[in-house]
Formats: sequence, C-alpha cells, structure tokens
Amino acid sequence: MPVLNRISDALRAVFGATRAAAPTAAERSARLERHIRALVDTLPALPATAVRALELMEDPEVSLGALAELIQNDAALAAGLLRVANSALFAGGSAVLRVDQAVVRLGLWRCKGLVAAISIRRVLSGKPDGTADALRALWHHGYVTASLCSGLSRAGRLGFGGEEYAAGLLHDIGRVLIVLADPECVALARLLDFTDDLDPRSREREALGADHCALGAWFAQLSNLPGALIDTIRHHHAPAGAARLTVLVAAADHMANHLERDATAAGYDPTTNPALTLLLADRSAGHRDALFANVPALMTDALTAAAQT
Repeated sequence: MPVLNRISDALRAVFGATRAAAPTAAERSARLERHIRALVDTLPALPATAVRALELMEDPEVSLGALAELIQNDAALAAGLLRVANSALFAGGSAVLRVDQAVVRLGLWRCKGLVAAISIRRVLSGKPDGTADALRALWHHGYVTASLCSGLSRAGRLGFGGEEYAAGLLHDIGRVLIVLADPECVALARLLDFTDDLDPRSREREALGADHCALGAWFAQLSNLPGALIDTIRHHHAPAGAARLTVLVAAADHMANHLERDATAAGYDPTTNPALTLLLADRSAGHRDALFANVPALMTDALTAAAQT
C-alpha cells in the first residue's frame, strides 16, 4: 500500500501543478489522471526475460554470449534486436541471422536500451479502440528520432556509446501513455502535429492539465529506467542547460518532426534547429558546417532505418 500511495501521489503532483482553471478543462484533466492511473494499474509486468536481461546488463563485465542466450528465449526481443541490427543504420554489409551476432553488432549499451524499449512497447500495446494509427505514428517518430540520435553521434563524433538510441526511441513515451489512456486527448492537445514548436508543453498543460514530458518521466521512474533516460524524457523540450544526451535528443526530435510532416529531408534548414546549435557550441565552425552538410543524408537514412524496424 505505501508503494501504491507513492505512485498515486507522484501522478497527482504531475497534474496538480498544472491543473487547468476552466471547469471543462479541469474536468478533462481529472479524467485523464484517473484513466492513466487505471491504465497503469492494469498493465502487465515486463516480461521475465527482459527483466533478467536488464539485470545482467547492469554488470559491465557481462558475457555477451550469456546475454544472447537469454534473449533468444524471447521471440519478440530476439526479433526486435535482429531487425535493428540489420537495419540500414547498423548493417555492415552482411545480414546477421543470430542473436549473438546482433548483440555484438549493437553493443551492450544499445542492447540495454533496446531491451527496455521493446519490452515497454509490448506492455503499452494498443487495444482495438481506434488508437492503432496514433500509436503507430508515435513509435515511428521514436524510431526516426533514435536513428537520428545515432547518426548525429557517429557523424559528429559526439562520443555517445549507444545510450542515445534508447533515449530517442523513448523520449515521447508520455504521448503514448496519453493516447492509451484517453484517445480524445490526441486532437485536443495536437499530440500528432509534430510542429517545430520546441516547447509544446504549455499547450498540453492548458488542454489536459499535464504535459507528455512530465507524464513520461513519471512512467519512466515507475518502470525503473536509468536516470539519464528519465532526465531526457523530462527535459527534451527544454534542452538549454540540460545534459548533452538530452540536447542530442532535442536536436534529433526537431529533425524528426520535419520528416513526420514532410516525409523528406528536402527543405530542412539545420540552422533553424536550436538544440543542434547548442550541441555543437564547443566545436569549430568547420566541424559544424561539415555536420550541417551531412544532415540531409542522415535524415534520409533515418527514414529508411525506421521503416525497417
């Protein structure tokens, strides 16, 4: 009971701090809060294989062979890792057919994030209630953002070690929660607009009484995700002064929003991306210009990779 009380209090804090004043909006906010609590109360636990795999990966000395042997016992996890390992983003010229090959290709950090993300996606699967299209759009956006995070890190020599893929994939988990809890909120808060507005949180707070960043961070804490992922989920629309991982996700999110609207990199101007400018603030003008020139190719590759996962 104390644990349930803490969960309820934390969710109440997310809504209570921004409860809309208008009666109809306040009623909508209270309804969404109830629906989210009911949704979380009925969610199945993470699959046992995923829980064990995440525990194994807490040990930096873990045997990749032992990890692969465990993961291959879960068909969904194994298939998910193989799809990503064989996507355009990571394929090294030859297909990997075994889980152990996929684990080696992706690396420990990226596998850890993918195991968490794939498992959470299974737990937050849609129901036959008209949410399928919205969920498909949000997960597509997550995979595009994740692919851009990895592409930017590699092309810009930013030094991330794989954690950036999971951060991009899960950054909008709060929107997924809202869609599942109350599909009517999708249009009310324009959750699928994918606009260039760097901070849609005030719009969501006005319409719903809470924003997807705060809700996503609450759910990430409830799911025992790493602190760096929680911070990125919470702050990716406020990258100024945030950790570099959060700034990277914000930069990738800006690019992914353009792709969701236009389905092509044509017309995208990287100089309009505030988070990308922040991310490269300590780099030379030549380094920045070279990365900017590579942005259209990175965006096209991200679309291709997302389509394959």
